Amino acid sequence: MNSMRVRQRVLGNKVAALSSESIMRTALEARALIQRVLQNDAPYLDPLYFLEQLHNAELIRLEIVEFDELPNEYAVTIPSERIIKLRSDTYESASKGEPHGRFTVAHELGHLLLHANTVPQFAFSQAPSNHSYVEDVEWQANEFAGWLLVDPNRSDLLKTPRACSLAFGVSITTARYMLEKIRRL
Repeated sequence: MNSMRVRQRVLGNKVAALSSESIMRTALEARALIQRVLQNDAPYLDPLYFLEQLHNAELIRLEIVEFDELPNEYAVTIPSERIIKLRSDTYESASKGEPHGRFTVAHELGHLLLHANTVPQFAFSQAPSNHSYVEDVEWQANEFAGWLLVDPNRSDLLKTPRACSLAFGVSITTARYMLEKIRRL
């Protein structure tokens, strides 16, 4: 019997399909808004500071929780209630400007903006999935985070993965992925 093994992605829930281009537009609009609100057009965007400002203005609820409340997730977003819960170690990581923490915060902001009228709760974690990636809630939020953090219009900072990583505060892996996507634009 000739059976082919199907590789299974480890991502999240199925939602309405969104193209990378559509997500990119939303993320770049969000980036422009964040830069206006923070009065800072530097390439390095601070998504945590922005979430804190939204929280202070009572537009969202940002909760910092202990590890035992979210032992299997870095963060959880409930878009319909405008709540983002960040595990304390993720918050600390983002506060220090570490790429993983920053990406997680941007990812959760993606859930908030992209999925306000969909599944009630999303956790940046791992769950089996076999639907198309454009229908995957975690892929969509990851895509948003990449486009929010890496500005494709700053060609002067996009020459190498290292330059991109340093300028935008993302991991080398994210920098490589985004440079590949930007080259295809």
